[in-house]
Amino acid sequence: MNKKGGLRFAAALLLALLATGCAHYGSVTRGAIEGRLTPNVSSKADVLKVLGPPRGYGMARLGNAEQRSLWYYEEGGSAFFSLRLSLVLVAFRGETYEGFLSLDAEEHLHSAGGAGR
Repeated sequence: MNKKGGLRFAAALLLALLATGCAHYGSVTRGAIEGRLTPNVSSKADVLKVLGPPRGYGMARLGNAEQRSLWYYEEGGSAFFSLRLSLVLVAFRGETYEGFLSLDAEEHLHSAGGAGR
């Protein structure tokens, strides 16, 4: 195969891969946390070992409770006409892990003409 033919083949292969619409990012799941981190015992260092660095962080105050630091993790992906997103908020009191909140969503997309509804 000559150089021009090889470039066409590579371009066609790339286009085929992009056309499938498959993508994935993140690796945090509820199962990665449960059984590996203990509320009021595990530390921020333990969370880093289990989940890696957070995608973001901040602070929150719920009701009259004292302010807590939060780390934010996400995982998502798409395949053909389906989107999936998981968000995990990990709460700390000082340097101590207190627990987490996990939110999961999945959406199946349909064509603009309404097919598949």
